[in-house]
Amino acid sequence: MSPELFKDFPTTPEGGDASREDLFPALRQLVEQRGWLLSSRGAPLIKLQRILGLGHTRAKGLEFTPAPVERKQEYSTLKWPRDDTPPGPDVMKERAEVKQEIEALVRRMRNPDHQRRFALEVLHELEEEQKGKKDNQFYAGHFVLTPDKSGMNWSWGITRHYPIIESIPPDVDYVRKAFRMAGEAVDERILPPEQFAHCLRLAWTMARQFSKGEDVLIARVAQTFKIAFQNRSFWEKPARRNFNDVPEGIFIANLIQWRRQGGSADLPFDLVPATLNQTRGQPFYVPGNPEGTEVKPMIFIRRRKS
Repeated sequence: MSPELFKDFPTTPEGGDASREDLFPALRQLVEQRGWLLSSRGAPLIKLQRILGLGHTRAKGLEFTPAPVERKQEYSTLKWPRDDTPPGPDVMKERAEVKQEIEALVRRMRNPDHQRRFALEVLHELEEEQKGKKDNQFYAGHFVLTPDKSGMNWSWGITRHYPIIESIPPDVDYVRKAFRMAGEAVDERILPPEQFAHCLRLAWTMARQFSKGEDVLIARVAQTFKIAFQNRSFWEKPARRNFNDVPEGIFIANLIQWRRQGGSADLPFDLVPATLNQTRGQPFYVPGNPEGTEVKPMIFIRRRKS
């Protein structure tokens, strides 16, 4: 594909650090002159720091500095302190240009065709052998790449229903890096079969307390799995700071791996498919193909009768 085709997509150079880019020289000079980083507090300070490339991206699951497009979004809505002298024309012009650029990007990213081109550019340089478009969804490896309706937030997930990393800005390089981070996040949380079996028993038993019979909602087991998944430090001293919050996708990733290894024969549980009416309730979507673009709605984990 010709690079010209994707010239209007935001991209942070591979290995680049968005916090070191002096995107807004006029604003930076104004901030230094008036000492706003020292005098601001709360939300205004956080917003100003993000504009200058400090802090973290809004993407959930990424410990990166804000992407340039995020910084521009923040700058386009920046309000000046009421008790301060209005900025000079150089800053006002800089902000107006940024606002115009962001508004144009927002209009483009709403277009499904533009979203398709963006997804293709993301996939273009990923090293995965299995990648492309299937069932009208984009995938790489076992992850599905999904935009929200605006096209301004993207996610990599186990199917489109269970994001591992979400709210990724429409920056090609950030979405590519997020793919690698999603793979690492899942690999680090895949449990040995016997350990997952133990966690599944514990999660099902806890979720069973909220059920009338042996049919327990898979969605509820996925929630209690987050508790069963916790390491020894949490169980020895239950506290928020010791709680390792994990996406629901980690549960389904472990369930898939466990079933692939023949573990389903070790536990007396069956997955019950959801009926048409039940799909409007709380179904859990199990991947129906290796790519995760096809899903099978399941509703209960039922204890198998002996």
